Amino acid sequence: MEFIDPHSVVIFGVLFVHVVGVIVVAVSTVVLVTATLVVVLAVRSYRSMGWAPHPGKQRRSSRISAAQRL
Repeated sequence: MEFIDPHSVVIFGVLFVHVVGVIVVAVSTVVLVTATLVVVLAVRSYRSMGWAPHPGKQRRSSRISAAQRL
């Protein structure tokens, strides 16, 4: 019996492809979670700095409206 027969090579190839696939999925998941966390933290810091418009609050305009001029 040979040490490396075709059956062993096929089994090794299938296992190798599956392991590589699992690693790719794991890395993709980590990247996606990290990117989501960065976006969430950026939006939270943007809102906490007061740069985002608040609902129900009117923006101040530098223009004078026609009603204010009278």
